[in-house]
Amino acid sequence: MSDGEGVTLPATSEIEAESERAFLRKARTLATSVYQLVKVSQMHEMDNEVVQEPLQNVRKAVEDVLLDSASVALQTYEDTWFANHKLLKFTPKTFLIMRGFSEWLKKRGIGKIAFSSAPEIDALKTVMKALAGADRGDPEVIARSIRSSLPENIRESIRLFTVKEIESEGARVTIQTDERSFALLLYAKLLILVREHLRAAERLEAAPTLLVKIHRSGQEIVQAAERDPDRLLALLSARGASEADYLAHHALHVSILSVLLGLRVGVDRSRLAELAAAALLAFTGRAMIPREGLAKAGPLTPETRAELERHPILAARLFLKTRRVTESLLYRLVVAFEHPMQSSGYPRVRTARAPHLFARIVGLADTYDALVAPRPWRPAYRPDEALRVLLDASGSRYDGLLLRTLANLLGSFPLGTLVLLSTGERAVVLHNHAEQEKRNRPVVKRVLDARGRRIEGDLLDLSEKPDVRILRSEDPGRYNLNVMALFQA
Repeated sequence: MSDGEGVTLPATSEIEAESERAFLRKARTLATSVYQLVKVSQMHEMDNEVVQEPLQNVRKAVEDVLLDSASVALQTYEDTWFANHKLLKFTPKTFLIMRGFSEWLKKRGIGKIAFSSAPEIDALKTVMKALAGADRGDPEVIARSIRSSLPENIRESIRLFTVKEIESEGARVTIQTDERSFALLLYAKLLILVREHLRAAERLEAAPTLLVKIHRSGQEIVQAAERDPDRLLALLSARGASEADYLAHHALHVSILSVLLGLRVGVDRSRLAELAAAALLAFTGRAMIPREGLAKAGPLTPETRAELERHPILAARLFLKTRRVTESLLYRLVVAFEHPMQSSGYPRVRTARAPHLFARIVGLADTYDALVAPRPWRPAYRPDEALRVLLDASGSRYDGLLLRTLANLLGSFPLGTLVLLSTGERAVVLHNHAEQEKRNRPVVKRVLDARGRRIEGDLLDLSEKPDVRILRSEDPGRYNLNVMALFQA
């Protein structure tokens, strides 16, 4: 865009995008500043010198945000934070901190804090004292009590909204999470939940509250699978660095893949959430086994192998500590106990019978994801290699229908596969066509030129480019490529 004198001006859309990014940066600073003030005010009296800097930081952060907006409302919804209904993205560490802050506010029945002007320091002190004063009892009653205790002039500049008020004004509809962020945000939230559950399992604790949260999360995985299956599949490339982190990521991957398989084979939607939750919890027993033997290079010792084969029984015992038999518990027990039967041949049972459908789905997803992950005793298989390994074992170890469904779901070159093109360029598979005749012609994004240099290539639909062929798959680690980041761009 030119101003008429040869000077190029940014397009209106670019200016708007940068303005929104600036607002969100400032809003993140405000949210974390409010958290820091709450944290400090819990340890010190409001007149203590230590509290003065956090107070000033909040005031300054509000002033900065109001330069871009007439008002700002910080809202927490299902452990996620929004500013004026726009999603606030945090690093994993800060996400965990802000999740704790969200829980702290919920105990007081508060779901949103809105500022229409930069607050006076004394007003902030009054609000902090009111918030810190009560956290027991009915949250809605506590929230209304806190609000009524504030002078009218403070209520006008710092508005507190109860969780119920937010729900009644339709917050679930007005909160706008962009499609690119939805799956990644869900993944980050679930990863934290699964990690906490596995740590509790290490301590031999059932942690019923976590089990309830994980069960509820199953429905969110189903929604994400229906909403954007490609982006959800792309998250299977996320990996943890340690053995403990491997297990948390693995559980998430298996749950995602199980739901996508379940959708394809016609599992009733009302049961898909049960499948998702059962898959997330299928590796509970693994967390109860000492990791040292599992993290060593080379084959497992007979002692470690015997210990590993106990994990389905250990999980079942832990789940039964809840002492309440529900349909969800039965699914957890069946999947945790039976899913290794096809791939690993344990646990051994006296009466041979086919494992439950859910256990067969989870077992197949488990094997695929284990193959594409690097392990201490072997490098990772490339996605297309792992699929070939499974197809070679079709009929002897795996359910043939499920295996064919998995192959159709992943395509000849599964999402996230780095491929060498006949042009000499390297590209990442971003989308596979549903049509059988296009299975070998996915949509790719070029990332390296023929000399191996990074490029910002356009999307290329190979079904429309008959002169360009895929020669082979390659290891993205060799080129230090972050495949998952391409799906969030």
